[in-house]
Amino acid sequence: MRGLACGAIAAGLLYASTGAQAESVTRTYQAVMHVTHAETMEVLDEPGHVVGIAQFRGLALFDGEPMEHRYAGWFETVDGVGDFRGTARWELPDGTLEARYHGTLDERAADDFEFEAEFSEFFGTGAYLDASGEGRFRGRRMAEVSKGGTTYLEGTITLELEP
Repeated sequence: MRGLACGAIAAGLLYASTGAQAESVTRTYQAVMHVTHAETMEVLDEPGHVVGIAQFRGLALFDGEPMEHRYAGWFETVDGVGDFRGTARWELPDGTLEARYHGTLDERAADDFEFEAEFSEFFGTGAYLDASGEGRFRGRRMAEVSKGGTTYLEGTITLELEP
């Protein structure tokens, strides 16, 4: 059954590659991620000004089918408000899809952040070799990093897949 579901997702994502022209394919997803690595430092001894790098790993559900999902990037905040950017990767049945992202974050309470970002510059392997598109995601990190940094997010991706 899992194979059928993966095939259905792949067919939906690859529908655009069956014709002579690329077609737009839009997919939404939900993901639960955990911090696998993070490093932070205070900027120039300025209290509340922090830069850091982080890696997240988890599962994304595309149409209910789980796929491996990873993020890696950097962030900068001043008193809990700031921006971040990096690269997202999805391991799909017919290839790997990656996209650059950039966004903003806001600390609601200690170690409780809300964030939103936009995707740009898509690339990948297999069916996603010449992918282009756009997208966005938003979510919330609900646990401190020392407790796994549990993060929930929702996203939408619109891809143009070349035939």
